[in-house]
Amino acid sequence: MTTWSVVNDDTTESGPRKRYFRYAVFALAAVLVLSLGFVLIPREPDAPAPPPLSEQVRAAAFSDAVELRARAQAVGDAADAARQETTAAAARHAVILLTVQAGALKLPADMLPADPSVPLSSAPAGSVPLSSPPVSSLPVGSAGASSLPDTPSSAPVQSLPSAAEFAVALHSSGARRLGDAGKADGGIARLLAGTGIAQLLAAEEIAAATGAVLDPLPGRTVAGSAPSLPALPFPAASSPAASSPAVSSTAAPSFSVPSPAAPSPAESSLAESSPAASPPAVFPPAASSPAAASAGPITSGCTAAGTGGGANLASSFASIAGAELELVYAYQAALTRLSPATAAPASDFLARHEGLSRTAEAAAAAHCAALPPTPAGYALDAAFLADPAAALGALEAGTLPAYGDLIALSDGAERAWAVAALESAVRRAAQWGASPGPVPGTVLDESALPTLPPVGLSPSTSRAPSPGTP
Repeated sequence: MTTWSVVNDDTTESGPRKRYFRYAVFALAAVLVLSLGFVLIPREPDAPAPPPLSEQVRAAAFSDAVELRARAQAVGDAADAARQETTAAAARHAVILLTVQAGALKLPADMLPADPSVPLSSAPAGSVPLSSPPVSSLPVGSAGASSLPDTPSSAPVQSLPSAAEFAVALHSSGARRLGDAGKADGGIARLLAGTGIAQLLAAEEIAAATGAVLDPLPGRTVAGSAPSLPALPFPAASSPAASSPAVSSTAAPSFSVPSPAAPSPAESSLAESSPAASPPAVFPPAASSPAAASAGPITSGCTAAGTGGGANLASSFASIAGAELELVYAYQAALTRLSPATAAPASDFLARHEGLSRTAEAAAAAHCAALPPTPAGYALDAAFLADPAAALGALEAGTLPAYGDLIALSDGAERAWAVAALESAVRRAAQWGASPGPVPGTVLDESALPTLPPVGLSPSTSRAPSPGTP
């Protein structure tokens, strides 16, 4: 007879259950260990996002300005040692120009190299490489660059080629700044356009002193020539230049030259200025163009497609139209008072201003701007009669901030037109002997710019104030 036992049966049934329980505990512990391990292991950091395009081109412009500044100082020192006064003066002017430009382009995060001879790259780490190489890598005489003249046997072997190479590098930097101005955001675009134009003129000055031959920019036949203005998608008002009667040379009105530093309403982080309105005078006015002949708002042809950019863009075109019309009057008054040598270019400039005025009026009307009626005339004071060339230079320089405003507010074809018009105005002002400033189109408060150490000294050992406007 088999003995029945409760204990034996319970032991047989509970054994597998205990094993399953232990398996479940071990599995849960393994899951917890693995999950904690995954949580504690740091994730690979994401690659830093590239900076915006405007920041990239600004950083490249600052880098080139700092590097070119050091090279300009070296060129000036070599020219002084070789007693090449013209080259030395042009190099010193370039040092002052590039110092102000570097200060205007510098941000607090930008670092200066301890050794100025080392090329600077101020772009943040991980940034997308720029399409254009640094100035230090540009080959002399390469395609798109400029050619160097043969060194005269009487000139020092080192100083003259060095200055010519610097002219090539400075010219290439200016061309890049103009190209970048078409792609950057408004404020940076204005800064780059002015920087590039000033560098082009400085490079041409050094090239003239050294004999270097600069290749013309794309679309131009001669280096140093004014650019052709691209067409705007607005029908220009038809106002033949011949319809403007000549100014009577027998009139004896009271003239006053408008100040180029009058406030401008355009929005900008920097102080802006534009030509102030001149009081009317008893002076035979030129025939007005049809776009500005009637009083009150001009909205003929104004469409929704033509209102892009808002009221600021419309008022900017209207401001330029008024400034150009005033220059038309000024050139007509000056033609009979200029010498024969200067009357020929003044006549050409007069025709250009008539075209600029008509184009700006048509663009303002397309953007639904309210153009005021044409004033009866403008007053020019005795200073204009005494030195009309200097007065014309001041008037030309007074239009630069207005074109800078338009660059900042526009884009596409309108910005390309504004950049070309700004460069043309700068060249006209320089031809009359007026200084367009270190960054034409932008009014800089140089006392507020960050200071840069003198070339050849470490930033940690020297602090020098920025020089004044050249």
